[in-house]
Amino acid sequence: MAGLAEKEKQVRNWKVPELKNFLQARGISVCNKKKDELVELTEKANEIGLELTFDHESPSEVVNAKLATNDGTIPNPLNLHSDWSNDFSDAPNFSWGDLYCYLINKKGYDQESLKAYKSLEGYRLYWDGHVCNLERNKNIYFEHHIMKFSVKPTEREKTPLGNKPTYDGWIIIHKDRVVLSAYCPCIGG
Repeated sequence: MAGLAEKEKQVRNWKVPELKNFLQARGISVCNKKKDELVELTEKANEIGLELTFDHESPSEVVNAKLATNDGTIPNPLNLHSDWSNDFSDAPNFSWGDLYCYLINKKGYDQESLKAYKSLEGYRLYWDGHVCNLERNKNIYFEHHIMKFSVKPTEREKTPLGNKPTYDGWIIIHKDRVVLSAYCPCIGG
């Protein structure tokens, strides 16, 4: 019993990003959770021995898989240094319904949470100005459009990954408005 008490004491000393990583790796939603709630969920997950829900793929393997199309591999948007523009007039007419179709098939989203999308953390962060530098690449790869963005961290001035002022992510959309994939290295993904 002393071992369990010691483990609980250690969990209470974890920082919020560590708690979120632990829970997300086990398929537990961390949206809109305060530290006390995250600690409690982590303790319960430890108690029942909840296993990891993802493969042990490296981040580069995950990114490469997201860039693959039936016709070939799209270049990593974060490695493209030219042809970026704030002009979206040639971009596909992407709507909330297209985003919904993409997210409903992803872990952590369900019909109920998407119906109440204004209560989701991402929506709040967008309206609070954390999403910035939205750009579209002028080139089209295998009928796909690439857009990139930056997200300011919510809890620090710099990201824990590379100590940068923003997380840099991207979204790839087919000309028919279907989302191929999206990527953000932030804790929320």
